[in-house]
Amino acid sequence: MINRLLEQLTLKRIIIYLVIVIVAIYVVWYVTGALEGLNPNYQPMRPASGHSPKGGNEFFDPANKTPEVLSVKSMSRGE
Repeated sequence: MINRLLEQLTLKRIIIYLVIVIVAIYVVWYVTGALEGLNPNYQPMRPASGHSPKGGNEFFDPANKTPEVLSVKSMSRGE
């Protein structure tokens, strides 16, 4: 069985197989290099400025009602 496989190998197939193996090795090397510095427990830090929210969602309050939007007609009448 191995002899039959070796007989079917031509120069073109050998080159194609070598290129496929080299590309596969390069992809594995690239991905492992890219993931090397990855910290799976990374949590982004808050900025040091005082403009960040203190906790929770202080911008949304379901008890507040949306203010009425003035229409263009009522604005032109002075209402």
